[in-house]
Amino acid sequence: MYKTLMKIRNGLMEWKVYLTRSNSYIVIMNSAMLIFLLLARLQDFGIKITITKYYIPICICSLLLMLLFGFLDVKFGFFKEEKRRTSGRNPYFLNLTKEVKRIHKRLNEIEKIR
Repeated sequence: MYKTLMKIRNGLMEWKVYLTRSNSYIVIMNSAMLIFLLLARLQDFGIKITITKYYIPICICSLLLMLLFGFLDVKFGFFKEEKRRTSGRNPYFLNLTKEVKRIHKRLNEIEKIR
């Protein structure tokens, strides 16, 4: 029974990883839909705009802008700092850190004995 539950849990976690990885692609599609809705609303306000004419160029410009923001995020170290802080709260990482500290302390004790 326990092994079956662990297999189910592992399968669910694997699916969760896939869903999390696909999230960034969903954000890109969502941005494209928001641009389309914005252009449609501009027509409602009396601004003469042909959605089919401007949709693709605006989507490409938006994608390039997202790439620029992502590049700047990594370049200025925000991504690195975010990952450092998030991994600091990860229980698995905390256990590893605790073990490394314990091993390091033990090695220092051995060095003092010599």
